[in-house]
Amino acid sequence: MFNKVEISVSSYDTAWVAMVPSKDSPGSPYFPQCINWLLENQHPDGSWGLPRHHRLLVKDTLLSTLASILALKTWNIGEDHVNKGLHYITSTFASTTTDEKQHNPIGGSVCNSEGSKLYLAYVAEGLGNSPDWKNIMKYQRKNGSLFNSPSTTAAAVAQLHDNNCLNYLCLLLDRFGNAVPTVYPREIYTKLCMVDSLENLGIARHFKEEIKSVLDKTYRYF
Repeated sequence: MFNKVEISVSSYDTAWVAMVPSKDSPGSPYFPQCINWLLENQHPDGSWGLPRHHRLLVKDTLLSTLASILALKTWNIGEDHVNKGLHYITSTFASTTTDEKQHNPIGGSVCNSEGSKLYLAYVAEGLGNSPDWKNIMKYQRKNGSLFNSPSTTAAAVAQLHDNNCLNYLCLLLDRFGNAVPTVYPREIYTKLCMVDSLENLGIARHFKEEIKSVLDKTYRYF
């Protein structure tokens, strides 16, 4: 059960990758296939995001929808899709912001100054020209990404034209097609979630060898 982990794609991250400009023609997208994916995967209500909206995850859907609109507007494509997306946002925003039960997107809490710096680097895609990109690039990993995050890495490509970041995005699209996941690679994180579920269900004793293998790999990674 631990051998293969299915990873779903993300509208939010795909939208940021879609905003990367072409090297040869800055007025065109480097990854037009991501634009096509956005056009083909808008929901009937005008939103983008998870196929089944959870009533407590509307903020996540709003972020995905806003990012998708920005991507389409960047290249002046999909006017009807943009208008539907804007209608969804205006009809949903007010009720969502006043609902205290709504879950915030991951990373909403920062507990110390060092954590603040790391978090701001992680969400750098939303800060445009404001962040110190050279300082943020200190967090670049061997695979070329920033934090294994396609959206943050795409923002770095757009700002710095870093080839290692670009190669990471190309690798993702070769693997996943016309869209990208929220985090990659994420096998360890996903498998640890599976271990936690088995423990909570009280059936971990039936998967001792598999769990040991996952934990051993995790310890080696860190």
